[in-house]
Amino acid sequence: LDRSEGNVCRHRSARSVARSGFGEVELAKLDEIAERKDEVYEGPPPGMVKIEGKELSDQKQALNALSEQWKKERLRKEFEQSKLFGWTDRAEDLNCRVAMFGLFTGYTTELITGQTIPQQVETLLRILGVLRQ
Repeated sequence: LDRSEGNVCRHRSARSVARSGFGEVELAKLDEIAERKDEVYEGPPPGMVKIEGKELSDQKQALNALSEQWKKERLRKEFEQSKLFGWTDRAEDLNCRVAMFGLFTGYTTELITGQTIPQQVETLLRILGVLRQ
């Protein structure tokens, strides 16, 4: 089928689309189609259905409701991402990263000095003057 302007479909010549390997039966069918080349299909392209009335309004309402729901979710996410303090995902991520850095630093210091993490905390508190010797 050859599509021309708008929604009109026209048939091409059967011999122009024939390829080697077609038998006489297939060529005869193509010739039959070519004879009907003056027949023109007018209407929506195949697969497109025209929807009217209540069904169309129901679909519009459903799409509008879905659009509103997605808009609320997007705005909520943007608000959550903009908060710096409090119970937010961003604060939780920062807390996890600081904890991982502290553990990494503690274990690295233990490898270098031989002091365990509790011993390192005790040393820090003695240096700051919180604990007396």
